[in-house]
Amino acid sequence: MRKPTLLLILAVLSLPGMAESVDYKLSLSLAGISIGAGSCTYRENYVLHDGQDALQLQLIMSTGRAAGLFYHLKDTVTSIVKPDGTPVNYCKIANEGGVHAVETAVFTQGDDGWSVGIGINKEGTTPYEKNLKYPDKVYDMLSMLKSMRLVNTDSKEKGDVLDIPMVNGDLIVVQHIVCNGRTVIKDGMGKKYNCMEWSVRDNKLEKERETMRVYVTDDARHIPVRMDIVLGKCFIKALLNGYTE
Repeated sequence: MRKPTLLLILAVLSLPGMAESVDYKLSLSLAGISIGAGSCTYRENYVLHDGQDALQLQLIMSTGRAAGLFYHLKDTVTSIVKPDGTPVNYCKIANEGGVHAVETAVFTQGDDGWSVGIGINKEGTTPYEKNLKYPDKVYDMLSMLKSMRLVNTDSKEKGDVLDIPMVNGDLIVVQHIVCNGRTVIKDGMGKKYNCMEWSVRDNKLEKERETMRVYVTDDARHIPVRMDIVLGKCFIKALLNGYTE
């Protein structure tokens, strides 16, 4: 488990420059109650990994004091990807609902497909490692989001589906990315954007469920203006509140 985390730290220390920073304000819904929840930042940095150009993707999300009374959340998710979006390393440090956990993954391509080395360290349980095999390229949460942003939306219409295998805990679960068509979304400052709406669904619980809905600008930048994220029993909405590139 230490290896991927160390690699991520080394990548951070070698930052040559910022590619993009997106700030969000959060609202949390739990048991029918919706309140301001805190803040979230998504960053992309240019890095060197094993001497090669790469991108560090990072999502930092935390609830404020009021929302913490209902559901405490403090997550730092980091992914290293190649310039084409291919995942290399992943690390999620999470404190959700009072439970601390660290999840890591190392992605390796071989002659017979992909190998994913998983490390799970969850409070109250015994840490363990697991190696998974899969015939196709496997993503993590952030590299999946990056791949969605790389899609040419000009060629997509309502009802189109992208199937993306993704690490989820110690499993590989196929995410069905469904295009819900185009819509207009307001950001946290009231500015309107023409967006493509994507619904992220899986069958982890033996029935289809929606785990996230993402609205990206229908232009070359594909900025995620809004992200609706299901986390356990609560629902988090992240709304664009600042953008820098």
